[in-house]
Amino acid sequence: MHFSELELVGIQRISARRKEQEQVRREATEDLAEDLSEGEKGDAIGELAPVETTKKKFQRNFSDLTVWSDDNKEKKLYIVLIRSMAPSTLNQHRSVAALHHVPTKFPFVLFDDVESDDLPKFKSIVARIVVKFPRRHDSQHFILQDITGSKIEAISYRDNVQRFDTLLQQGSTYTLYGVAFYVSWGPYLFRNFGHRLELTLATRTVVEPFHLPIQFPPYPKHLMPFHEVLQQPHKRFIDVIGIVIHLAPLEHIGGRPYREAILMDSRWDIIVVGIWPELLQRNALRWVLARENKSIIIGTMLRRNKLHRCLQTSDHSTVEFDPDHHTTQRLQTIRRSMIQNPRSALINNYLERRRAYLATVVPDV
Repeated sequence: MHFSELELVGIQRISARRKEQEQVRREATEDLAEDLSEGEKGDAIGELAPVETTKKKFQRNFSDLTVWSDDNKEKKLYIVLIRSMAPSTLNQHRSVAALHHVPTKFPFVLFDDVESDDLPKFKSIVARIVVKFPRRHDSQHFILQDITGSKIEAISYRDNVQRFDTLLQQGSTYTLYGVAFYVSWGPYLFRNFGHRLELTLATRTVVEPFHLPIQFPPYPKHLMPFHEVLQQPHKRFIDVIGIVIHLAPLEHIGGRPYREAILMDSRWDIIVVGIWPELLQRNALRWVLARENKSIIIGTMLRRNKLHRCLQTSDHSTVEFDPDHHTTQRLQTIRRSMIQNPRSALINNYLERRRAYLATVVPDV
């Protein structure tokens, strides 16, 4: 076959592939538009209908995301996601081989927008796997984060455990079609993270990698006030923000270095955070400077220790020093006040009460 003939065959293949991709985008657009409510349909259909190149579509997605970020239009964010769900790779790498179409009968939602009534509901989501817990018996738990920073717990059961254990990797982002929303069983069964809802990764759930250039927020959407932390069950993971007002001396527990920091939130409530070796050694100098400067920190996936009445870092925890977060504005006034007047008496009284309590529950304290 001559070079010109090879070139012609290649052009024909590319043309056929583009026609197939455009057909997929049209079908996805029509199905997704039907899932929108009547009040939102007019805004979405007019922008979804045109067939565009991948380059132009990516450019428009960046533009839409900027508008949403500036105007804080969380209620419209799912429209940006829906418009982003028709790239040329939409029908590739499916986790269910029998499905050859885009499963768009399940509308896209954000975690906090799902109403608690009339559950369970099957929806589609875009989420990052924050934590993938080890398989346990006939279930496996995951912590998912959506594009607003909201977190929710997802669970696979029985025959689906092996499937989702293979498909979902910690730190990766996916589009999940057909996940089931339920009211959380947290009040009755242990759940790793607190949210009024939870997800079930069902047999009908379809998983696809998410590669579009949409950045997830660096910090969680919900940061728990300290007075609510004390109400959480043992071993639950919690995200908080506070001012470092005291750093206790270095200890060794079970041969491992351990140090406790005392944080204060915007309500002037106080809580203890126990820091284990990984985050302690990695940030040793920053912890010392945080004590001197009364730094503001965000701690994520800190685990509640109900017996010791504190939070402790875990393998899944992160600590950000002096973060660029909107809630820090309310803490700056308290921080400046603590720098001018360290309130040593307040801290010492708190430490004395804590030592007295620990003496009753831990014999060697």
